[in-house]
Amino acid sequence: MKERDSSHFINRPWLIWDGTCGFCKYWTVRWKKISGDLVYYAPYQEVGHKFANITEDQFRKEVHLVEPDGSIYRGAAAALRTIHYGPKHWQWLYRWYAAIPWLKDLFDTSYVWVAKHRSQLYRVTIILLGSDPNRLKMYWLGYLIGLVTLVYFISTA
Repeated sequence: MKERDSSHFINRPWLIWDGTCGFCKYWTVRWKKISGDLVYYAPYQEVGHKFANITEDQFRKEVHLVEPDGSIYRGAAAALRTIHYGPKHWQWLYRWYAAIPWLKDLFDTSYVWVAKHRSQLYRVTIILLGSDPNRLKMYWLGYLIGLVTLVYFISTA
């Protein structure tokens, strides 16, 4: 969802997230790898006071992207808009989100579900991708290959 904050002018977008959330920290590190220095990343606990139009409860509930013109994106829109600042091969995601109503609904609904299950999904993320968001490990691929191999041998035995 897009809103406007006229109380604070900034020179680049700010992605503001919950600094107490491991899942949030993990994925903001990943997004920063995509957007580089084009987006400033900060936990709301450090910078939330600069954005009077966003309450602490709203910050706790979902990620926010505040753009230099005062536009505020929340939830899935903020996440997708953030990676939109990255290389061109990522930009289609936000364009599709903004243009296709059923896709927007799917992303928004998925974001709400993920936000409600952040701690469990953080554990799943660590298992599947490793604990360092800068160096993803594709553990899940090994698990998948092992599972398919096991099923194959059991079914042919």
